Amino acid sequence: MDITKVLEEKHSLETRIKIGLKSKEKKGNFKLETIELLRKIRAGKGNPRYGKTFKHKPEFFIKIRKTMEERGYWNKPEDLDGYERYKREVYHYTNISVSKKFTKEEIQNRGRLTGKHIHIDHIFSIIEGFNLNISPKIIGCKSNIRILTVFENCSKHKKCGISKEELFKKYEEEVKCENVECSY
Repeated sequence: MDITKVLEEKHSLETRIKIGLKSKEKKGNFKLETIELLRKIRAGKGNPRYGKTFKHKPEFFIKIRKTMEERGYWNKPEDLDGYERYKREVYHYTNISVSKKFTKEEIQNRGRLTGKHIHIDHIFSIIEGFNLNISPKIIGCKSNIRILTVFENCSKHKKCGISKEELFKKYEEEVKCENVECSY
């Protein structure tokens, strides 16, 4: 009895290729057509990750949000009060600004709870921005954030380090600088 006939009866072509890949003595000794066939199998509908990507599509996040809201884990944006919505929008712009302004090494200990770790601080506070009806984009801009220790930031509370006029002046300079593409 021929061994290849037995293998053909027991295993599909895909399984035989997988067995061959796992076999140490055969690894790297495949014919080009076998390797090409394996690529086609893995690239097509036979691949368990077919149609899936590592980056999620926007529909995925919408579905997650809807599910979490229905189950009561998350609040709907329209159910939040004005300040909470404002604060979330500020943090959206702040996260963009942090990634542009600071390196990974600078913000490595961000958000820790001990005195030696750091917070990202808004020089002109979020609560004052809300009270004075300042755009969240301006409050979350690069020129309005800095790194402080946890102790310094918590002792500052909601005080502003600059005036409204200074904030607008810094923001205008930042916008001009981005248009000219100079380093900040």
